[in-house]
Amino acid sequence: MIPQIHFQSASRFKVSSERIKRQFPDVKFFFSLIVWRIPFIKRKERALAAASSISDLAKIAKKKVPRSVYDYVEGSALDEIGIARSHEAFTRIEYNPRVLTDVSSIDTSTKIHGKSVSLPIIFAPTGYTRMMHYSGESAVARVAAANNLIYFAFDNGNYIS
Repeated sequence: MIPQIHFQSASRFKVSSERIKRQFPDVKFFFSLIVWRIPFIKRKERALAAASSISDLAKIAKKKVPRSVYDYVEGSALDEIGIARSHEAFTRIEYNPRVLTDVSSIDTSTKIHGKSVSLPIIFAPTGYTRMMHYSGESAVARVAAANNLIYFAFDNGNYIS
């Protein structure tokens, strides 16, 4: 028998010699704790599904993309002042969850310079977009047009058809 200790106050306690009944977990409860899903056959899909941040995606890209291309995309100009400012700005953003808020009909549309858009997102030219995809800037322009978003093209970009 395993003695049980019952604390009655900070200074005194009572020892009981009652036996503790051993219980096994309910099978339904046990299986509810397990997340069942079909495993990914392809390694790339599995890695992308497991990525939870931009840093995770950058680690995957570093393994898959040629080094010169990765360095161009991941790097920044001069003393990397612009990227440092961007990182600093994003660290000031905080997530403020609202519990029990109705999200069944959310409208993300807004106006940017007088044009109604679906999301407050603007695609900016990056240059050398074809290093990442054979369509280059034309693919970005098509995605922006299909989703009612703004895309700024510049005169030095790849041909947009």
